[in-house]
Amino acid sequence: AKTHRRCVVSHQGLRANLQRTYLSLDSRALEGCAQPVPFRKLLFAFAFFHAVVQERRRFGPIGWNIPYDFTNEDFNVCKLQLRIFLDQYTEVPYEVLRTIGARINYGGRVTDDKDKRLISTLLETYVCPDILSPSYTFSSRPEYFCSNAETREEWLEFIRNLPVTAGPEVFGLHPNANISVAVREARQLVHDITTLIPQAGGGDTEADSTLTLAQQAEAATPELFDEAYVAGRFPIRYEESMNTVLVQEIERYNRLLSRMRVTLADFQKALKGLVVMSEDLESLGHSLVEGAVPKVWEAYSFLSMKPLPSWLNDVKARVTFMRRWINGGKPATFWMSGLYFPQGFLTGTMQNYARKHHIPIDRITFTFDFAHSMNEPLEHPEDGCHVSGLWLEGARWVLSAQRLDWSHPKQLFTPMPVVTFLPMPEEMAERRDTGVLYACPTYKVVSRAGALSTTGRSTNFVQMIDVPSGPFSTSVWTKAGVAIFLSLPD
Repeated sequence: AKTHRRCVVSHQGLRANLQRTYLSLDSRALEGCAQPVPFRKLLFAFAFFHAVVQERRRFGPIGWNIPYDFTNEDFNVCKLQLRIFLDQYTEVPYEVLRTIGARINYGGRVTDDKDKRLISTLLETYVCPDILSPSYTFSSRPEYFCSNAETREEWLEFIRNLPVTAGPEVFGLHPNANISVAVREARQLVHDITTLIPQAGGGDTEADSTLTLAQQAEAATPELFDEAYVAGRFPIRYEESMNTVLVQEIERYNRLLSRMRVTLADFQKALKGLVVMSEDLESLGHSLVEGAVPKVWEAYSFLSMKPLPSWLNDVKARVTFMRRWINGGKPATFWMSGLYFPQGFLTGTMQNYARKHHIPIDRITFTFDFAHSMNEPLEHPEDGCHVSGLWLEGARWVLSAQRLDWSHPKQLFTPMPVVTFLPMPEEMAERRDTGVLYACPTYKVVSRAGALSTTGRSTNFVQMIDVPSGPFSTSVWTKAGVAIFLSLPD
């Protein structure tokens, strides 16, 4: 018997969203306010904001760290409150409208602190005194402005004349965001097609090829570290927290490497009929064939979005970095991408400074300096640490000007130079004249979202890095979703 599936596809696009909002309004919804012009313009501002926060979900993590289900009720509450405030006050309370809109009506759904910053910044773009000016536009595209329309029909006519498709720049994003969408959709399509391919029924040929894959993975798995040797060479010292960081990193990597070796050996025995093929081992075999990191390793692994071949190369590079640290002593520049738990490394850096200068650690913050060339040779800093391996999305770093700028076309990620993490007392950091700084979130992987840890922070989030904003306001980079990453998905 044949089966039929029905699916309902909601209207997509900024224009369609605005049309749906105004079609849902009563014909008299724009009448009867004590301040009719501000009411109509600010109502459109909230409607535009409502469309933007929904449509940004299409761009994935660069749009929102976590996709939220904003509803028409969020808009309706803002509409009701707007009328109440304009009826009661002669001055338009912009700050109040932004606060209750971004932090309560819509913001009540937002859980990620970086998304909270974003939604407040977005609403400031639309609900502001400039909206009463006929020359004010919502983006770099001149057709997105606030009309002087009065009736519901006039507003609908204005909305119908907007472009059918809104580019990323309308949402504050770089045009490269369209490429990110296409890449993500293509990967999802390939994944879906792969899952639909029926698994083979077995046979010598399949078993032989899977055995070969397991042997190749086993050969690519590095040897375990000698924990006793490392602990002896880098003993726990009050004045050097990096020793503790290294020992803990080695222990984490050993757990992963041990798990890899044990499961690969058991899988090969199971293929030969020497042990029972458990569910975990069968899943490992499927992952080897599909080129994905096996689930039996993920619980022991660092956070990664790489396919299996690239992931194995990454494991090898990380282990090589650790062995170089063990054999050559503390490096002048730390490859931060090679650390299993970079948050602990940064805490150790701050702890070293606090103990050296006898300052409480909760009164210390990081300041940041940036190398003037991509290959600048560096020596051990007196305080803090040099860090490499960082990648920027949504913008690029201009070496000559030491600031952010818009990305070049088709360059989704650009490398950052070596960054110096310099701890100092908060009051001293506040006195540094560094110009306008954008607090750039730094994540392990490009998914941005992660599980909440016991500290209340995402396991994916590492640190805010203050980056010179250049001639742009920090709100530009907030809306563009600019962030730094330690690892790319290949």
